[in-house]
Amino acid sequence: MMTANRNGEEYVTVPGILNGYKTLLFDEASILLNDAKAYFSDKILYLQQAMAPIGSETNVLVKHLVGGSVRTPSGVSLWMTTYPPKDIMSHVLEKGFFQRVFLYQNDVGVEQRQTTSEHRMGGVYVPVPDKVWSYENLAEFILDIQGLVKGRLLKAAGLTEEEWEALEEGVKEEVAIRHTYDIFNIGPSYHAALLNAVDDYYALIKGINNDIIRETAMSFIPQCRKLHYHFRQHHCRHHEDIRHHSRPCNDGY
Repeated sequence: MMTANRNGEEYVTVPGILNGYKTLLFDEASILLNDAKAYFSDKILYLQQAMAPIGSETNVLVKHLVGGSVRTPSGVSLWMTTYPPKDIMSHVLEKGFFQRVFLYQNDVGVEQRQTTSEHRMGGVYVPVPDKVWSYENLAEFILDIQGLVKGRLLKAAGLTEEEWEALEEGVKEEVAIRHTYDIFNIGPSYHAALLNAVDDYYALIKGINNDIIRETAMSFIPQCRKLHYHFRQHHCRHHEDIRHHSRPCNDGY
């Protein structure tokens, strides 16, 4: 996109890495948490906005420049790996970054490293088993699920594919929100299963003796709740897709 200001100067807007819908992999993610640079607060802010719910106001990244403000929605998914960063407790409790991700800390000992090395060496010149999905299989599965949900949404909204594609993005979002509860039905055991999951979360928390670690772990519960809900919905869609049963959410999935 190109714009001009009152002095006749032209500014070209180039979409950045957080623009659009894609998956970003950071294999040295600790650099994202390095606050030695002056722009650290902006960097964390943009990452937090990128991880906000898609379609929400906070999911729109805004940068104010001399030539005007740049606004871009971000639908990226982030996959980050790193060695445990220093002062991780401080990052979790004070800077609000980790609460927006699913954090898994894996302490790898010598025996596990040896086992991993043995698996890798044992796999040399050995064909990949058929049960291991390729990236293409995974992408096809996700797109199939997307098509299933889209089909249900269009049916609930009374729209054809052509009518849907003719809508602006903002209108599509409004239609999707309006028919949120028309896409799937839930059964009587659905909420009971969710509440049982919450009990399991806090049972784990209560088993942590260290006060600091327990407080840190509790700060992740809101994100775990949200992910658990999404996984359940995905499970329903998956079982609907493979025709295990016609109303997948009715048995409490």
